[in-house]
Formats: sequence, structure tokens, C-alpha cells
Amino acid sequence: VNEQNKTSGDEQELIEIRFHEIYRSFMKFWWLCLLLAVIGAGVMFYKSYIRFVPTYQSSVTFTVQTQEPGSANMGITSYSFSYNRATATQLSSTFPNIIKSNILQDIICNDLGISSFPCTLSASSVSGTNMFTITATGYDAEMTYTILQSVIKNYPAVAEYVIGNTVLNILNEPEIPTAPSNQFAYRRQTLKGAILGFAAGLALIALYATLRQTVRSREDIRHKLNQSCLGVLPEVTFRKYNKKINRTISLSNPLIGEGYLESFRALRNTLLNALNEDQKIILVTSAAPGEGKTSAATNLAASLASMKKNVIIVDADLRNPNVAQRFRISKNVMDAEDSHRAKITKLQIAKTYSLSILHFNTARYRIWDILDLDYIESLFEQLRQKYDYIVIDTSPLGITSEPSVIAQAADAAVLVVKQDTIRTSRLLAVIDTL
Repeated sequence: VNEQNKTSGDEQELIEIRFHEIYRSFMKFWWLCLLLAVIGAGVMFYKSYIRFVPTYQSSVTFTVQTQEPGSANMGITSYSFSYNRATATQLSSTFPNIIKSNILQDIICNDLGISSFPCTLSASSVSGTNMFTITATGYDAEMTYTILQSVIKNYPAVAEYVIGNTVLNILNEPEIPTAPSNQFAYRRQTLKGAILGFAAGLALIALYATLRQTVRSREDIRHKLNQSCLGVLPEVTFRKYNKKINRTISLSNPLIGEGYLESFRALRNTLLNALNEDQKIILVTSAAPGEGKTSAATNLAASLASMKKNVIIVDADLRNPNVAQRFRISKNVMDAEDSHRAKITKLQIAKTYSLSILHFNTARYRIWDILDLDYIESLFEQLRQKYDYIVIDTSPLGITSEPSVIAQAADAAVLVVKQDTIRTSRLLAVIDTL
């Protein structure tokens, strides 16, 4: 029972993750739904506009009476036109077929001197009566009216062979139609296209979220990357309408919530338990920019320093150094101490503990002069003798090769992965490089 409950819980968690992924994907690509909705609406509008052809209808309503024999007087039989229910039933079944017959249409074509029949005819009856309505539908108003007049004129000649002589009593005369019988339903078609386009966008986003191979949970780190997860940090958001607040994701920022602080303390403790006593140099990198690598490195260094450890953080992101900026250190202070290719700045981040920052002199030296392997090994060996922990913030290993040189001097590496962002194959390539 416990195993079944665990399985059910895992499936529910997986469903929640999938819905969360689809929601995140929708918030990222909502413009795709809007774009497809606009395109779909435009296509359906244009399609309905191109295909729209106005049609005209002209109708006539009448009653039909058939000729029946009467009494014989002096050898002469008299005839009369009458109506009864049986006759009405017969007319209801035969009259529409007579109207639609090719014989009648050929007679009308000969009558009007045209080669083809340009309209469609339909006939309807009132059940149980001899009242009928003939409707002619065509693309030309005057021709439609002319066709209907010819039907009234030539119908008896065709009906004579089927139901005998008939008399039509017209109840309302046909008129030339002045307006189309159909309407250009552009609103309905446009709305239909917009809905179909929006639905197509949602389907594409759902497919994208489902098939995308990224890291979404702790389980993915273990199964897809074959690595252990040190910790999960919650997303930090600030109020967007206030632009003057401190938005640095730093442990010393009072606007950072307690949840993030507690999560980072747990991450730090897990990392320390995973390290051996002689492992002091910790490299922090990521597969791509924007994953929170520098925030993780600076906060890790500050958190270790808060334990009364002698800690230095090395800003080895030579193309985009911003560790000092995270600690709000001005350039003048940074240049205070100059030691050949590297500079070390002492920073008091609290009354009870301090932190040292090492940044390279990229203004005077080229990147590959700084990344000379002998120099790197010598530098970090000196730092190992002086500090309890050395945290290295490098450039993203997924797009530059500099971290692979510095990694040779490190004892351990922390790979920062932003949830549902980087493909698993790319993360595996970074891990293989490390």
C-alpha cells in the first residue's frame, strides 16, 4: 500500500510539473498564440471574402388543381378542375421532381434561347394541401426572375404527362429580387479563424513543453544527468513598479525572502558535507548566461565567510566580470591593490566577518596571458595556503573554453542549472568537459 501511494504521489507530482511547464511555456510564447490567431482570422476573412458570391432568389406561391372527368351528357363527357386530399398527397410527391427534371430545364432553355440552365429550382409544399412554392436561385437577379416566369409558363406542358392537366392559381406574383439572399458572414469566419489559430498556438506550446528535454526537477538531475542535486533555490521576484529598490540577489539584501535564505543555507551545508577536508577550491559555472551563476558564487562565498571562514572569491569571468558590482565596490577601490596580473580587494560585508575578492587585470593583460596554466596553478596554490575556501566564478562553460583551463586548478565544481531552460544534451556536454 505504501508503494502504491508513493507511485500515485509521483504521478501526481509529474502531472503538476507538466502543467507548470505548459504554463511557463505559454507565458514565454503567448505571442505565438496571438500571432497565429491574427493570421488565422486574416486567412479566414480573406478566404470567405474571395469565395463570397451574392445569390438572388425569386419565389412564387400557388395552388394546383387537376382535371377530373364529370358527368356524360348526350355522349359528351364534361371535365372539371378540383382538389382533394388524395390528389394533394400525389402532388406532394411528384411536383418537386417535375420542377427539378431535365425535361423542364431543357424546355426553359429553348424558351429563353440559352445554352445552359443558370439557376437552381426548388419546390416545397404545405403538408396536406395543394399549396406549393417554387424558388429560383441564381447569381443574376433579372435572369432568376425570368427563369421563374418561364417555369410558370412551361410547367403545365411537362406535368401533363405525369399528373394530367393542371391549373395553377398564383397566390403571389414573383418579383425581381433587389438584394442578395445570402450575407457575407465575415464576422463568424474571422472569429472561427482566430479561435483555430489560437488553438493551434496552444497545441504547439503544449507539444514544445512536452517534448523539450530539459531539467525540470531533482529527479531529472539524477536520471538525466547522473548527478546529485545540492539544492534548489526558489525564484526571486521584485515589484516591477518600483525601480529604485535594490534588486541584487544577495544574502545581505533585506528584500530577499526567508525562503531563499533558508534554501541557500541548506545548499551550503550540503556542499560542505560533500567536500573533503583538503578540498578548498570550488568552481561555479553554468551552461549558458542568465542561469544565476554569479549570484550563486557570490552568495556561496558570503555564506562561507559568515561561518568565520577566511574566504576569497575569484572573478574568473574575464569577458564579463561583475562580482565586484554585486558587492557594490567602485572601480577605484578595486584598483587599490595590484599584484601583477591579479588584484585583491578586502571587503567588509558585516561587522563580524569579511570577504576577499580577486579580480584579474584584463585592462593590461590579454585573456590567454592570464589563463596561462602555469600561472593559474601557481596562483591558486598560493591561495590554497592562505584561505579556507576559494570560490571561483567563471564564464559559462557551455559557450566559452576559459573555465576548462581554470577547472584544472579546482577541487570541485558546482554547475548552476536554471529550471527548464537548457537542453539536457548541452548540460551533459558541459559535465563531460568538467
